[in-house]
Amino acid sequence: TSLGGAWTTFRGRRLKVQSVAPAETPEGEALGMPGTVMPGGSGRGPVVAVRDGWLELEEVQPEGKSKMPARAWWNGVQASPNDRLGE
Repeated sequence: TSLGGAWTTFRGRRLKVQSVAPAETPEGEALGMPGTVMPGGSGRGPVVAVRDGWLELEEVQPEGKSKMPARAWWNGVQASPNDRLGE
């Protein structure tokens, strides 16, 4: 689903969310606190907890950069288990 102008923050920098898709709850996880972001499974983009489920980030645009697949962004930021969107 294309979101157009939706954005959040990650590590204090703006992150434009270009598109998302519904996602299954990550294996072994309960519904997370909104903003919790985790790696997606097998070649998928990272998933983020929202109020009533999880969304897979498909395409994002980090501040000052071009649009990119969310998986490439996630791999590049070397995320840690404590990272959250919208902190």
